[in-house]
Amino acid sequence: MRLLLVDQILFIVMAGLGALTSPFALADEMVSPVSVTIQMAQETFSSSDAVEGKVVLYNTAPSGLHAIFNVDVLLNGTSQQSFFISFKSLLTGRNVFSLKDFGVRLPAQAGQWRIVIKQQGLADDKAARADFVVESKDVVGKIF
Repeated sequence: MRLLLVDQILFIVMAGLGALTSPFALADEMVSPVSVTIQMAQETFSSSDAVEGKVVLYNTAPSGLHAIFNVDVLLNGTSQQSFFISFKSLLTGRNVFSLKDFGVRLPAQAGQWRIVIKQQGLADDKAARADFVVESKDVVGKIF
């Protein structure tokens, strides 16, 4: 009798935990008051130029909001940098950051680059993406 009672209590506790965590299991249906966009200065950069761009976070919540973002930087499909950045209180409205201030470090290495920024807890299709190219600039025949 006692074993049966323990099994029933355990079932109720597990069912309750499932109800609490179920929204996280449906990340593709979750929405956020924060939208993310990546704005690159141009689509093609020279290896001798600085790669410049901005990350824009727009918070429609009526007050500051805690938000965590996963950032991935890929070169020719291979991960070069992967990290997360956390905001204790993301201000309401438009928040603009340079790539450098957002933590993205881009060496001027030639190839196809992609930056992906996704708010934690949301589906991958809700991530912001920016694709750009860095072309090699050869210095040939320069006389000093």
